[in-house]
Formats: sequence, C-alpha cells, structure tokens
Amino acid sequence: MPSLIRRLLITLELDS
Repeated sequence: MPSLIRRLLITLELDS
C-alpha cells in the first residue's frame, strides 16, 4: 500500500 504511506508523508508535511 504505497499510496497509504505517501498519504501519511503528505499529512506529516502539512502538519509540520
């Protein structure tokens, strides 16, 4: 599930 990992990364970047 690479899409899931990518979404997590994006969320983390936005949260930063």
